[in-house]
Amino acid sequence: MRITFAALLSALLIVTLAGCRDDNCIDLSGAASYCLLPAEQAPTVSLTQQVQLDWNEQRFTLLSVLEADQKNTTLVMLNPVGQTLFSVKQDAQGVTTKAAMKLPSGFDPKILLAMIQLALWPEQKIRAGLAPASCLRLEVAPDSRQLKCDGQPVLSVSYRNAQLTSYQLKWFSVPLQIEATAVNEAN
Repeated sequence: MRITFAALLSALLIVTLAGCRDDNCIDLSGAASYCLLPAEQAPTVSLTQQVQLDWNEQRFTLLSVLEADQKNTTLVMLNPVGQTLFSVKQDAQGVTTKAAMKLPSGFDPKILLAMIQLALWPEQKIRAGLAPASCLRLEVAPDSRQLKCDGQPVLSVSYRNAQLTSYQLKWFSVPLQIEATAVNEAN
């Protein structure tokens, strides 16, 4: 049985959005949420990545284009032939999404923006953005990050280069793995 990209996104979103309390928060484990950091906390980033999404033994290849500064962050996801699937923009007014195709019911592209923030934003910004009452704790090593809730791993990022632009991200409560490779390293 072949799983379509739409089915992948539907299943992912049902699991992740079940516990959200805030429009800009993503339920990570049932016990913990991560809220998108405000646009003014974004580092300056211009990055194109080849992205592999693994879900239920299916692999999806996408292209991710990220542009961020302290005024706005824009993430555009494209299929392998370069057609835009959707985009997410965050600025002082909030987060907006645009879909070039009909997305699965309930799909919120902000999930991928949250994953990118957790992987690429500076450690001190992520730590400052975690709610003090939250069970979430960030552990950082030179080549990895791990987000834990009450000592249990929720999400891990293993970096594959010194610039931290190529990485593998695992989200443990959802069978999701993301491998992102900066385009200039993909070849």
